[in-house]
Amino acid sequence: MIVGRLIGWLLLFAGLAILCRDFLGWYELGAYASVSLGRLWSDLHATSLEALLARVPDWLLNTLSGTLALPAAGTLAVIAVLILWLCRRRAGRRRR
Repeated sequence: MIVGRLIGWLLLFAGLAILCRDFLGWYELGAYASVSLGRLWSDLHATSLEALLARVPDWLLNTLSGTLALPAAGTLAVIAVLILWLCRRRAGRRRR
């Protein structure tokens, strides 16, 4: 469970860092443009994104394309909160 919480906190901080990047761009350019999840993935490792899209069946490709168009900061934050909630400490358990 500690590994899940660690991953959740890392994803939450990554989402906040991306949100700060978006707000800095808004401050400099005067227009808010959030980075999409697909663009972020492409910037980080384009080869893995292309490999995934090549192997996904056609019926799933539309859903995946819609997901990759979501804002990265919000998507990472929602996934992080979900992981943190699933890996939370339960009330009846004791630490060793």
